[in-house]
Amino acid sequence: MKRKFLSFLGVAVMALGVISCGSDDNSSDKGNNKLVGKWTIMEELALDAKGNVVETDMYDNGACPLDVSEFLVGGFYQDTYYNYSEVASDCKSEVEDGTWKVEGDKLKLGFVEGALNVEAVFTIKELSDNTLLVDRPMTRDEAEDYELNVVTIRQVFKKVK
Repeated sequence: MKRKFLSFLGVAVMALGVISCGSDDNSSDKGNNKLVGKWTIMEELALDAKGNVVETDMYDNGACPLDVSEFLVGGFYQDTYYNYSEVASDCKSEVEDGTWKVEGDKLKLGFVEGALNVEAVFTIKELSDNTLLVDRPMTRDEAEDYELNVVTIRQVFKKVK
């Protein structure tokens, strides 16, 4: 299965939130510092309107490495993903580049999809030194893959570097 940033990226519009302790805190700078590095997606949770987990999808690439999203200083990112394979020699990586920025409680990713410039927006639910949780609305294309009551997709990432 082909997943983009944070599978993050096969979707045109998504939502994200960052925690702030006070009005004089610069949450964008704090988010930027913690976000820089390599992250791998561990699971995807399908949530209903009340935030209850309806389904869980654990990421498994078979013999291939897990997908990696790297956030670089300067607002650029690189997404490396693999299609599932049971045979290690069949593992081929694809790389996509884009831009990123944290604005308040939003993580905004810019990338090119075909001939279109796309911005994906995520709501950060948790951002620590080792964990990133982001929410986004489910897209129409995804609706056929989930229960009828699913409205939000939460992606869980672990920092690898």
